[in-house]
Amino acid sequence: MKLKQTTIMTTALTIIMIMITTVVAGAAAGRPRWAPAATEPIRQSGTIPQPYTNVTFSDPALGGADTAAATGLLQALLHATVQGTGTPADGAPAVPHAEPPSLLVTRDVVEALVAMDGPVPAEDAERLAGWVWSRWHAAGGYFDDEYSMNWSTLEDGGAWLASNRYSPVVATGCALDVLSMLRQPVPAAANDSARAFLLSCHDPVAGTFKGRPGAVEPTLLDAAWALRALWLMGRLHSVDASACAAHVVSMNPSASGLYQLHVPSLVVPAPEYSGATVPATRLAVEALSLLGRFSPDEAAAARDAVMACYDAADHRFRQDPYSPQRNVRGTADALRVLSLAGMPAAMTPAELEAIASELSRKQLPGGGWALDDGEALACTSQAARAVTELLRVAGTTGTVDLAKVRGVFARSLACDPAEGLAAYCPYPADHPALPVAAGLVLLASRWGLLDGAAEAAALELVGAAGADGSGTYPRKYPDVPVLSYSPAGEFRTMGTGGIAVLAPLVALKDAVAVPFSLADLNALDLALDGIQYRGTSMLGLEGLCLTRHDVSPIHGLPCVPQRIASLEATHAAARLVDTLRGYGNGSWFVPSRFLDLGLLCQRLASGYRESGPVAWFEREYPASYQQPAGLDNARLRDTRLAVEVISMTGTFSHGAIAATVNPAKLANLALVEPRRTVADVDDAAAILAALNATTTVLQRVAMVQQVLSFKSAGSAWFRRAGLPSAPETLRAWSVLSRFSGIAAELSHVVAADGTGIQAIAGTSPTLAVR
Repeated sequence: MKLKQTTIMTTALTIIMIMITTVVAGAAAGRPRWAPAATEPIRQSGTIPQPYTNVTFSDPALGGADTAAATGLLQALLHATVQGTGTPADGAPAVPHAEPPSLLVTRDVVEALVAMDGPVPAEDAERLAGWVWSRWHAAGGYFDDEYSMNWSTLEDGGAWLASNRYSPVVATGCALDVLSMLRQPVPAAANDSARAFLLSCHDPVAGTFKGRPGAVEPTLLDAAWALRALWLMGRLHSVDASACAAHVVSMNPSASGLYQLHVPSLVVPAPEYSGATVPATRLAVEALSLLGRFSPDEAAAARDAVMACYDAADHRFRQDPYSPQRNVRGTADALRVLSLAGMPAAMTPAELEAIASELSRKQLPGGGWALDDGEALACTSQAARAVTELLRVAGTTGTVDLAKVRGVFARSLACDPAEGLAAYCPYPADHPALPVAAGLVLLASRWGLLDGAAEAAALELVGAAGADGSGTYPRKYPDVPVLSYSPAGEFRTMGTGGIAVLAPLVALKDAVAVPFSLADLNALDLALDGIQYRGTSMLGLEGLCLTRHDVSPIHGLPCVPQRIASLEATHAAARLVDTLRGYGNGSWFVPSRFLDLGLLCQRLASGYRESGPVAWFEREYPASYQQPAGLDNARLRDTRLAVEVISMTGTFSHGAIAATVNPAKLANLALVEPRRTVADVDDAAAILAALNATTTVLQRVAMVQQVLSFKSAGSAWFRRAGLPSAPETLRAWSVLSRFSGIAAELSHVVAADGTGIQAIAGTSPTLAVR
């Protein structure tokens, strides 16, 4: 397929967030609706700067960048595709290390390895424990990962809002469990510190645990993992067992036998937190067992409730009584509950063998199982839990292919040649991460690496979701309802697909020259209709965009619009319009037709801050609860989002922006603000490019050197949290590509005794928008 060279540069920068500064803006009254036609709209020419030239890395500053290794890595990723799911995801690129490493998934995998093979070899155990300890915060007495760092629950307008990820309490319990299963020692001082942290989250009178000190809502998830952590440390006597047990029992208000994660008054936008489920019952049963308060009556009730979710014909369990899905997670957790509550007489060895055989039949060709409805984790964890429970409870795995299961774990390993075994990431090779895969295809197209197979994978990505963004990505089981998909990087907040998924798909479709019909453009126009949040008393949200506008039917939750209005959604909406701005007559997709630019500019200007020679943008409440905690510098990230929104909407000259924003101070922020990750360097470079700022040679060289400092030794991967990361790797090679023309500027730069590169003379070139 012949790519449109004039569009590759723009869309590549869009997907990987290296945005251009030239935006075509316009105004038109009304909103046209297009009827299907035999002809397709014509893309305007002349609005896109010249494409990238061939990327070379012969410059002294890029001496540590192995382009051959980078090319090999990109080609390997492009040719590794999803297979055997029987869904539209088949054929799409399968990108490993696309999500942050998870302590909870690591815990599930270690448990499965021990169940299959016995103790983890000492050398591997030490390396894995080394990564776990890298997530230890001695001052606070807890472990974290990016899932727990971004966990939050708080109160807004009388409605409880909770994220759909686990808390620092859960991460701490998982980390201690991993160390215990690996037979790795925990120093007494760390035990004491962790105990103090857990008790700071505990209400001794109510017997409850919160996710972190100061959180507003106790949960069953936090209680179960806090109690397990205290038990692992031999400190369970630190809490009143009766009070804690009473709280756990209160999570079963109807005495039905099935438990729920939250009290009924809690309004949350995560389906796994609503209603009584088998996974929540597993947590409750394990907690009560640890406390020695799991009475025969409660055991009988739990056993009966779980068996009510059993499909005897299909030999699988549902996750809750009302769900038609009979899934791996429900079956695995049901078996754990039954093992603790006492197997019913009907659950004979033959029946357990039938359950194992049914799970074997549903195993994907790649070795794992597909995602469950509403499940926050991925199939690495599903495979681990299923195998663990089959071996522990049924004593058999039926015809489950354990070699393939081990392959799932191996593909999920975050391996580094210099370190060996490090940690496990959630998404293995049979799960495509849409934005990362799209970014991979676009970066490869910029480097001229798209062969026929890779182009076919790109087309699979385009076809995996509806043109209007209402379809799912991926849809794992053909016989289940459509599920929304949260893109990588947006797992911290509630996502409902929509613009966040649609924007990269449209950019990818544009890059591989798949034509947009008039019906497509009409659907895109409808998707943008009403996307901006207007007419609300929530000043922190006024003028921002929603992930999608048709949110009223979702779970009947009044707080949903507040949950999905964010800077990220606003950036995605602007990015979508920016990609489509040249189609038709040049006036169909312009920012002023979809957004109240005055309202948007006022909202952005209200988040502008200055201090001395630097300036930045920050989120205001209530949008601040969607601010990712993570490893990245919040000032750089949010400033990039705001500056690029202003650039893409062509509003630098708008009164509210022009009267408030000082571009020079924003550029200073990009140069002096601490940069701790590749994403930080990428954000800083993007801010400078969007502002068309000038930089010195030494400043540019420093950025290149900083990116290279995150490179994994002996490979083309770049690290995040000490482990290989696909998003960071794509960002790193994109940043290096941006500076590939630095050779001429380095004619006056020399290396000094291997300590770095110093400028002895030079100029002040403009940071090129490439």
